[in-house]
Amino acid sequence: MANAYICDMDLLTNNDSGTTSDPRRVLVVHTFEGRDLDAAAMARYQQQPSAGGSYHLVIDKDGTTARENDDEFMPWAAYPTGNRIGYHFSLAGQAAFTRDQWLNRTAQLTKLAEVLAAYSMAYGIPLIRRTAEGVRAGQWGVCGHAEISGAFHESDHTDPGVNFPYDHVLNLANGIVNDLKKGDTKVTNLLDEMITVWDKTRHKVRELIANIDSRTHIMFTETLPRIEQKLDQVLTEQEKN
Repeated sequence: MANAYICDMDLLTNNDSGTTSDPRRVLVVHTFEGRDLDAAAMARYQQQPSAGGSYHLVIDKDGTTARENDDEFMPWAAYPTGNRIGYHFSLAGQAAFTRDQWLNRTAQLTKLAEVLAAYSMAYGIPLIRRTAEGVRAGQWGVCGHAEISGAFHESDHTDPGVNFPYDHVLNLANGIVNDLKKGDTKVTNLLDEMITVWDKTRHKVRELIANIDSRTHIMFTETLPRIEQKLDQVLTEQEKN
């Protein structure tokens, strides 16, 4: 199965609950907590069974990404219900960060926006923030582990924290999606123009092909035999001389 986003590295883990054919309806943001590890270190840590957790992908403070689970798998990210209904992305960082601390991590937030945009376009999940009540009601959108906890009460996690700048990240992500859609529109318009030109000129192309075919036929049935006959005459006269 193709993943919605191609990471900088794949360091897959066996920490998962297998695959599911159920549609995922939320894009879930987490924080890794603990030390501010790089993407490779986060992923390698979660390759260990003793880690007891995993995500679809992780993003470090420099914006480097590592994939831990392919999209079809259910990671150990937000307990049974959350694992089943979402795609899960963890940021190096802490839920206790202030808004300014998050906003200073430009590369990381920009990369998260790219990831959210890719998953939104691949799976039709809107880039709208959802509350715990909305998640519990089955609304599609973006949330954090905190909203999963509030919706299903299977954990008490509160990441990525009350100060996480969802507004900023979602503005970036929606901008990316809109730019991509504009690009698709330009391609579509170009194809439409090419089809219009073809419709207007195809009869001329057909006439040209018919003319070439007719001339080719004349060349093989009339012109070449005459040339061959003339050559035979010239060769015969040379032999006589």
